[in-house]
Amino acid sequence: MVIKNHLYLSLVSLLASYLFFSGLVFAQELIVLNERGKPTRDVLELLGDMKSGDFGRSIYAVNDASAFHSELVNGPTDGTKARLIDFTGDSCVTPDNCFSLLFYKSYHGYLDLSRYSALVFDVKVETFPSRPIGIRIGSYPTRAEIDITDRLPLAGEGWKTIQLTLKEFNDNLYENFSSVYTEDVFSIGTTGKARLLLANIRWVE
Repeated sequence: MVIKNHLYLSLVSLLASYLFFSGLVFAQELIVLNERGKPTRDVLELLGDMKSGDFGRSIYAVNDASAFHSELVNGPTDGTKARLIDFTGDSCVTPDNCFSLLFYKSYHGYLDLSRYSALVFDVKVETFPSRPIGIRIGSYPTRAEIDITDRLPLAGEGWKTIQLTLKEFNDNLYENFSSVYTEDVFSIGTTGKARLLLANIRWVE
């Protein structure tokens, strides 16, 4: 009887592990920022700026960062939330050494983004970037990066959905980056001032 119970529990545990793993492997979307304006439990939401030299600060420590202001605000549809991020432009060590970013990193280490076809997110601009602003996967210097300045809606135009294909990222690689092996699944950064809202960030097949 004890052996049977042990065997039964082992089978249940094995099945649960399989279903969990299958859910990760066969999920049609990788949700980075959900409808509540929060990262999923498998993703860390972090800030970084050159002035402090800290590129791993929690979003909740934003008040300690001169380069950022951030809060949760109403999202693109009723009942949803978005992440407001205010790049103040105060991130310079020297005039030639300015950069600040908001980024999302896998909590469980490296992920394979090559199984997805595109990165999709909603954005609303309150203050248009004073300098180019880009979306990156990977971390400097090994990364893929796309300038989205010309794709943004103008200030006051409302929400816009932006889609960046994996092919576009693969056409903009630096230092032999590979989407098969990365921790940083989304980041947005600039050397200037900008105030914008982000919502519903996800990778889709």
